[in-house]
Amino acid sequence: MLIDLIFPLICLHCEAEVEESKQLFCKGCSPSFELIDPTSRCVFCFNEMENQKVCAECKINRRPRLKMASALDYLGAVCSLVKNLKDGKLPYLAQTAAAFMVAQLIRLDWPTPDIIVPVPNRNGFFSTDHAQLIAQDLARRLNKPCQSLIKRRLGDLSQARLSKKQRSQLPADSFYLKKGTVLDGKLILLVDDVLTTGSTLHNCFQALSEAFPAQTYALTLARTII
Repeated sequence: MLIDLIFPLICLHCEAEVEESKQLFCKGCSPSFELIDPTSRCVFCFNEMENQKVCAECKINRRPRLKMASALDYLGAVCSLVKNLKDGKLPYLAQTAAAFMVAQLIRLDWPTPDIIVPVPNRNGFFSTDHAQLIAQDLARRLNKPCQSLIKRRLGDLSQARLSKKQRSQLPADSFYLKKGTVLDGKLILLVDDVLTTGSTLHNCFQALSEAFPAQTYALTLARTII
């Protein structure tokens, strides 16, 4: 197209020119988007292991039965995708994120959820609620409702500058369930952008548990490398 010659499109990560106008990332950055092999991770904390479904730490600590998974590793071009989505300038990137997450759901072979629930925004009223944007597109692709059932208490600040240890010590009562929520017998899919320690997901899981869902799973676009 003529407009591509005048204003050549560039990769969102390395800023190299892309071959087609619909491409977000160049060929050199595309390997970042290889789906994580779910069979090599613990089904609860999603840490790497071999030939087991549950890692030794989860067995010892007897963690709540929240199955967690991620589609991609939080590296390279994946970081750029998440950061551009969080900035709010490219909200359509939620569609890209949801596409990778649907692909991972197929590989995980989890049962189809009844309700998609986003982790509530932590960055303030005027920021982009990127988790909700991803959850909404994911719900559209799965033909299921997306409901914002979890609330975050006022004064709960961004976790972006917190260490992993600080994140793991966040109070569970930072989250609470929307009044009147009934989830008896429902299968819930909890959605967020990045999984770091799992504390946020577990705290949201605790809030959801008050409404007695049949099962809760958690899926994120990306997982930080531990």
